[in-house]
Parts: sequence; C-alpha cells; structure tokens
Amino acid sequence: MLPMLLALVAIIPMGLSAQSLYQLDPSVPAQILDANTKLTVLGSRLGSRLSMSLVTQEQGLHTGTMGYDNDQHRALLVQATLAGQVPIALRTGHLAAGSNFAPSQFIRLGLNTYQVEGQSNDLTLKFTVVSPFTPTDSLGEVEQIKTSIAPIHYLIVEATNNTNTAQVAKVQVGLNGIPYDRDKEVALSWWRRGKAMQELFFKDVAGSGSLTALAASGFEATHFELGSYQGLGYSAQLAPKATDTKVYILAGHYSGKVMHHVPTSQDLVFYYNRFWKDIDQVLAYAKQNQSRNLRATAHFERALSASNATPEEKWVVAIAFRTDLANSFLLQGAKDEKPRFYLTEGRFRHMNTLDVAYETEMMALFMPWRLKMQLEQWTDYLATKEVQVPSGRRLGVVKENLEGVSATEFGPFLFHDVGNFPYVFAAEGYDFGPVMPVEENCSFALLLYYYWKLTGDDAFVKRHIGLTEVLMQSLLNRDSNGNGIADYAFGWSSYDVSEAIKRSPDNLYLGVKQLCAYECVAEMLIALPHIATKAKTTPLKSTDEDGTTLDGNGKALFEKAIMDNRYLRAKQAATLHAEAAKISVTLSKTNSKFGYLPVSLDASFKGWDQHSIVICEGLFLPGLAGCQSPILKKLAPMLGNNYAQALAKSTSSYGVRLSDGEEVTWFSKVMVADGISSYWFDKPTSNAKFTYNWNRNNHQAYQDGAFSDTKEWPGNWYPRGVSSIPYLYRSKKLAGPALKRWAEDFRLDRF
Repeated sequence: MLPMLLALVAIIPMGLSAQSLYQLDPSVPAQILDANTKLTVLGSRLGSRLSMSLVTQEQGLHTGTMGYDNDQHRALLVQATLAGQVPIALRTGHLAAGSNFAPSQFIRLGLNTYQVEGQSNDLTLKFTVVSPFTPTDSLGEVEQIKTSIAPIHYLIVEATNNTNTAQVAKVQVGLNGIPYDRDKEVALSWWRRGKAMQELFFKDVAGSGSLTALAASGFEATHFELGSYQGLGYSAQLAPKATDTKVYILAGHYSGKVMHHVPTSQDLVFYYNRFWKDIDQVLAYAKQNQSRNLRATAHFERALSASNATPEEKWVVAIAFRTDLANSFLLQGAKDEKPRFYLTEGRFRHMNTLDVAYETEMMALFMPWRLKMQLEQWTDYLATKEVQVPSGRRLGVVKENLEGVSATEFGPFLFHDVGNFPYVFAAEGYDFGPVMPVEENCSFALLLYYYWKLTGDDAFVKRHIGLTEVLMQSLLNRDSNGNGIADYAFGWSSYDVSEAIKRSPDNLYLGVKQLCAYECVAEMLIALPHIATKAKTTPLKSTDEDGTTLDGNGKALFEKAIMDNRYLRAKQAATLHAEAAKISVTLSKTNSKFGYLPVSLDASFKGWDQHSIVICEGLFLPGLAGCQSPILKKLAPMLGNNYAQALAKSTSSYGVRLSDGEEVTWFSKVMVADGISSYWFDKPTSNAKFTYNWNRNNHQAYQDGAFSDTKEWPGNWYPRGVSSIPYLYRSKKLAGPALKRWAEDFRLDRF
C-alpha cells in the first residue's frame, strides 16, 4: 500500500464548520501569480465540459456548461478582510473597490486540482478548485462514473490567521454578473442583498434554459453585492494560527444539443442527462456526495506524489491531464441514447474517434471504457471505396473531395479526423481527404493490442480481430518493392509539420510501426481463435423445418461446428510474422549500410537521409503492453543506437527536433520517445524540461510544439502531452496487467 502523501486530511461534514486542508504534491513547481503571469489552467469536467478555467492573462476565469470554446469570461472574487484592515484578494478577477491584491501569490497544479494562494502579514487565503475524479473500468460503474462526469466543481476556501491573537475574517466569493431569480424569471431583486442565501444562479451562455450555480455547502452564507460582483460570503472566527475552511460548489446543467451527428441525423447531448435532469438534481448530488467525491479525488492525486518523477515531469503531466479532460466529450444520442466519446484537437476543433497522439491510449490506464468505446466507434469510419463528397458542407463551401482514395485498389483503411466541432460526419474533409492508411491501420491494431493486454477483454478483441487482419492485408498491398515497407498509396503520416516524416516513401517511421503492428496482430490471431464448442455429430441440414432452403445466408452459416478457425488464424499469423521479418531484414541492412536509419529509403526524396528520434515510435504501445516479440527484442538495440545518434544531433535550446534537418519539435511525440528509451533501450531519458519551460507561463497551454526559441506551433489548448504519464511509473517498467494494477492503486474503492 502506497503512503498517503497527498490526502484530504479532514472533510467538512455536512452542516458543520471544520478545518480541512487539500494538500497538493509540494514537489510540483508553483507558478508565481502577478501582473506578468500569462498561464491558462484549463479546468473542465470529464466529458461534461463544465468550465472553471483560470485565465490569468485575462484576470479572471472562463465558466460555462459547454466548455472553453463556448463559455464566457467572468471575473471571480475571492477575498478576505480582517477587522480594521484593507481586504486582500486573489488574482482571479479584477479588484473590487477598496481592495488590494495579496502581495505574494502562487498557482499550484494537481491532476484534477489547482490552487491559488496569497498572503499578507496577518492572513493567508487559499482557494482550491477540485474537479472530482476516480478511475473507472466501465460505464456500468455508475457511482464512480457520476463522480467523474458530474457537472460540478468543489471550491475550497481556506483563511488562515497568521497572528498570535484571535481574529474575525469576512470572506467573500462571487462572480461578476447579475444573479437570476428563478421564481420571478428576472434578475435577483436588490433587497435580497445582505440576506441569508445558500445558492445563487447565473444565466449560462449555452442557452436560455441553462444555468450556472454558486452554492454554499454546509455553512450559512449571506448574499453580497460589491461593485460588479455578486456572491456568497461568511464570517470566519479564527483562533491564533488557526485555519477556517469552507466549501462552495460551482454547478451547471445543459440538456440541449452539444453536437450534431450527421451519419445518424441526430443531435448528441451530454451523457450526464441520464442521471440528472436539471441543475437542482446536480446540486443535490454534489452536496450529498461531497465527502466521498473529495476523498476519491485526493486519492487519485496520489499518482503524482507517489512517483519519483522529476518536478518538471509532474508539472507537465498535471497540465496535460487537465487539458485532455477539457477537450473530452462524453455524449449520447438524443434519439438512440447510445453513448459516444470524442476528443477535440484544442482550438483546431477537429473531432477524433482516435487520433495518433497517445491521448486516449494513456487515459485508458484510468478509463479503459473510453478506449474501448473509441475503438468501436472508429470502425464506423472505414474507407472501402472511392466516394465523392462535399468536404465543406459544414461551412457552405462548394468543394468536392474524394474519400476512400486507394481503398478500392489496395484495401480498406480507417479515417483520421471525423468532423469539426460541432459536427460529426464521415471524415474531416481535407482538400485531398484524411488519407493516412498506413499509420491509422497500424494505430488501430496497436491500440487494440494495448487494450487487450491492459484488460484481458478477449471477447471485444475477437469481435474485431477479423477486421484487423484485413487492415493489415491492406498494408501488405502497399509495398511495391518487396522490402516490407509501404511505399505506394501510403498517403502521409501524422507528422504534418515535418515534410520528410510526413511524405517520404519507404518511410522508416511507418516501417517500424508496420513491423510492430504485424507482430502484435499475429500474437492476437494465435491467442484468440474461434474454437467450436459443439461437436459435429450429424450432417448440416439443408432445409429448415418449414422447408426453407438454408444456403449461405441461412442458419448453416452460423453452426458452431464449422466455426473452428485455428487453421485460418495460424495461416494469417504466419503471413504477418513473415512480413515483420522482411521489414526487420530491411532495417538491419539499412543500418549496416549507413551506420544509422535514415528517415526514408527513397534517396530521391529531399531530406531522406536525416536522423530522427521518432523512427522508433511504433515500439511505444507494445512496450507498455508488455509485448515479448523476439523480433522486436532483437531490433531494440539497433533502434536504441539510432535513437541515441538522432537525439545527439537533434537537441536544440528549445527542444528536440523531430529530425536533424528540420527545425520543428513536437513535445508530446518527443516524450513518447522518452518512454520508449526507458522501456526498450534501458536508458531513462527525459525531455520534459523543454515542455515545462515552454508551457509554464503560456496563455495557450498546453502548447505542443515550437519552431524556434521564439516561434511556437499554435496548438492552442491541445489535448496532448498525456504521453508524459509514463514518467510516473517508468522506473518500475510496469506493463500490461501490472500497469493497470498500478493505475487502480489510485482508485479509492479498490485501495
């Protein structure tokens, strides 16, 4: 049992005032909060989008029920006053008249928590925003799921008396806005000021029927108005050196359309609507389950403090984890009520079932249902033929685009992006289609393997293994010169900022990924055949009882006696092993010839001979899954040597360049290579310092790349960087089921 280094020392019982302290890992670097601070700390709920994002450059927060791209800027007042002194306020909004900012202020980050603290000589004021979360295995774990998706934030306010005499502190928490009187359907009347109130409701930008609530939980509060601020305040009786703690709740509810799902012609709404029909039900849940939700979140936060990761690595994990959640959509069909999960690419707004940037892959440690759902959804976006479609339909642009190019000739492939928020449709609609057949087919196979090793969900994998083999065959067809690596109709790779890695034929980055996919799929084919459970004792019937002929579309097709396919799976696996061996030989010969692995084997392509750290990327998921492939183990030393050469040639002052002949770096991908180096090459490597230095005071954090010391790559709140999570457990080299058990250590009800 890991030590409880981060805990909620005391939880406030309902209706009582008691001391509490929500402690964050002190090794995570704190950020100074002053007039020069620009950091944005996204605070949103898993799949539920309720925002409470601290935007220091704008001197306030973004709040709302539809997420940071559809919310509103609000100033938040958090201030306290000792008798006879000037009020001190935190930098979460503009100053109210007559107040001063606390002179010494900091921001601290946790995975699902952020904290703003300021102090004067006599008083310390601490404000902690807790977004409840606990790991879950399936959507069927209703109480745990509710904890993680309820549209609520807990706001913990702590006032500490720094003096040696008793003090009375007047504490005020409010928003700049006019509260809404729900009974009269107008603004709250002026005569309610100074009256005892437990809840204030504010109109939400999502729609006329949507509200955001600020509620006092378990203590008596009074409505105040101070300039543009209105909120709930209280008096804290402070003994010498004592702390008074109170909990507020920020809640929201939205029942309308979040996105439109074009393939099924229906709107998608938040999944949480199946649990809570209005904001009153949300508030009731938040109050009744406050203690449990806070304890569960504190327990999960131990994932940081229990790790021996460096402070910079922990900070990167914390900022990236919350950024992923801020881009997540857990929805259900308004008509079919089918759950769906999507992720957006920050301000690019591309909708993904599954991208190739290791977001949902890492989050599967704590939410395997999320990866399972997205794998299932991804198969709905399969290109099998060439179709001409209007790519600009959502914008009214008259432009045609070919989807499924090359699928008819070479075999099916999975699409990349599947829409632009707020629409989900067949595919994103780039000018020439989201054609990444090699990378996406490999990614599906590797993700399925990773999910299988984490969960042992044989039934799910068996349902998809036949399609996966077809996707692999599609890749075999794209090798025209016999070296095993796709060199024809391969589209591009996901490295769209690097010309060589993106476009070059006989691309070794894709080649290694193919090799890894072939080996992993071959293992699944052998391990998961369909074995007949019913002996064939009588000839199959040719007609039914009523005389109906049973042909290939009839019942005989489904007789278990004829479904033993071990011979087929063995044949398919042998083919894939042979192709993997072919690529292995190609890599070995190339390394012998050049002394390293260039980006491409096509010498006619400009930049083909560059060194690149990402050539080994295909090893990432097999390593985390605990793959024991002899071919991969044999290749690892050579790939490790190549990685070391590329790292030495590509490291710059602002990060590790993707290839030594181009300027761009991509932080999350570089951190993937760090994980591979630790797992496969026995060389613990960390380049998190570059990610930390770039993002620690960035208005658009998480930003995932740079072109120079001064030119950033405009990722704007990208859901990337959770590829840094392996920093937390790399020293133990946990993989497969052991890795899943590590993640479950931070789940309260299994501790």
